[in-house]
Amino acid sequence: MEIYKFKCSSCGSTRYEKAENGYKCKYCGNIQDIISTNQDKPKLDDIDDEIDKIDATDEIEENKAKSVSVTPSLKKALINFLVVLFGGWFGLHKFLEGEIFWGFIYIFTGGVFGFFWFIDGLCAFFKLISSAKNKGGG
Repeated sequence: MEIYKFKCSSCGSTRYEKAENGYKCKYCGNIQDIISTNQDKPKLDDIDDEIDKIDATDEIEENKAKSVSVTPSLKKALINFLVVLFGGWFGLHKFLEGEIFWGFIYIFTGGVFGFFWFIDGLCAFFKLISSAKNKGGG
């Protein structure tokens, strides 16, 4: 079995094996004559280098797939949590939500003596966790 570094016309794969009537793509099975008279067959070292490049590219793509993506809803949940945590005593999160009346209540009562601030903080935290688990999808 020989592998050459030419692209398949059907699927774009670079992996071939020698067949009776040409060269057969290992992925799609397309048979074609890929070596012309003016082209040289690649050396075994070149083939190994190409295989290493393909493997390295596959590994990079797998690592990208495993990385955490930060979506807009996850960012929104994180910002909301931080605003509640640091500005909750003064009702900053209520003003940002458009609840002006409750914003003033929080200002004058210190987050209704810290009780409502604590509850809002827990809610924001659980929304953040939920967004992280759903990868920001919801």
